[in-house]
Amino acid sequence: MKKWLILSCLFLLSACGFNLRGVELTDTLLPYHRWAVEDAKGMYNPIKYELKRRQDVEVVDAAQSQAILRVLEESTDRRSQSLNLEGSTTEYLMTLNVTIRIEQGGMIVSEPMSVQVRRFMKYSDNEILSKDDEEQKLWQDMRREAAAQLILRIAMVNAADLRVRQ
Repeated sequence: MKKWLILSCLFLLSACGFNLRGVELTDTLLPYHRWAVEDAKGMYNPIKYELKRRQDVEVVDAAQSQAILRVLEESTDRRSQSLNLEGSTTEYLMTLNVTIRIEQGGMIVSEPMSVQVRRFMKYSDNEILSKDDEEQKLWQDMRREAAAQLILRIAMVNAADLRVRQ
């Protein structure tokens, strides 16, 4: 009886679309096989990693690519979210905004796509060095998540739809 209850709960969770965090749709095909990434700055490595996780995708230079993923904007913001009685910050809200577009043969073939990733970070004046390290790791994690979201959005765009906009 207990096995059936566990099994039915498992089927119920899978039927509602529940996915464990970190389980992405890496088997979804992208509309192009050879990509170049330009103007990416801090987003270059996360985007390159996410592209390479896909089947039959290469990251090459712009001359050899079928499409160029151009990062139009990458902005970060860190705001004080909560204060203690002394007026010191105890929590920050960190926000990463990334906007990209797809180009092919010098022509824009997609509307700009944007993602916003937010995280909260606890802060204490007593642990300044460890919090600086934690903040850098948090920014890296946010960039990886933004790249994964952007590549998933590109995968959901049909290649025919991209070519029609030319």
